[in-house]
Amino acid sequence: MSPRRSAGPPQPQEIHQFRTAAEATSGITKLGRRIHDIEQLKADGVRHSDARVDAVEHAIRDTIRDVFGKDSPQFNRHHYFRIDDGPQYVRTDWGGSGASDPHEQRQFEEQMPGAITRLQGLIDQLEEKRADLGEPTIAPRAALAGRTIHPAILAAAERLYLGGHYTQAVFEAGKALISLVRAKSGSTQDGAPLMQSVFSVNNPILAFRDDLTDQSNKDEQQGMMHLYTGTVLAIRNPGGHRVGAVERPDRALQHLELLGYLADRLDEAKKVRNS
Repeated sequence: MSPRRSAGPPQPQEIHQFRTAAEATSGITKLGRRIHDIEQLKADGVRHSDARVDAVEHAIRDTIRDVFGKDSPQFNRHHYFRIDDGPQYVRTDWGGSGASDPHEQRQFEEQMPGAITRLQGLIDQLEEKRADLGEPTIAPRAALAGRTIHPAILAAAERLYLGGHYTQAVFEAGKALISLVRAKSGSTQDGAPLMQSVFSVNNPILAFRDDLTDQSNKDEQQGMMHLYTGTVLAIRNPGGHRVGAVERPDRALQHLELLGYLADRLDEAKKVRNS
């Protein structure tokens, strides 16, 4: 009888080497998006058995693997990441209506803060690594203090900015500006077409001056239209569609101030026709 083969020593885990602060910041941004995904599930009242939950959990696992590496201790710990990591129950009502068990749904919702905490712990590791690599940082709360930013823009971005999720903060603030323009104009368009239509020089829905036959007023209207359009294209859109987009805290603050300025000017604009 041949001797049983030894399983051998466990394979060493690979610790990902972050070479630049920007690389760590990119990981922070990606994990911040996954936190936002969980918060969105809760905000939308998604059921625990919904396919969106499975999609978010897979996205979380993929992000952890991409950020830390497939052989990292972080991915080894979380490669079976589930939002609800509490005890699982076997369904016994297969002959019933098929409705979700209220207890399972309640447990799922109660486990969401813990799932966010687990992701925040990974972000904290990256924050420490970024500091070790010497990225110049600013205190987010101190950076916002003393600045007057339009309330709607601040409401959309403040929590994310203070949490270090700078790209997401700018993206949400950009969405807030678009919502403000749509609400005041009555237009259902989105993005650059919305801005070009609402602030059109020749046939505007919203105007910044009463007399657009005056060349100076006309130039201002056209300039503001380009400013709103350019802000959507250059600031709002990249944060939502470019994978791995990274926003520096100081640059994010500049973008928030620009979005706040445009929201302030929107308050001053007058409606001259229906959309």
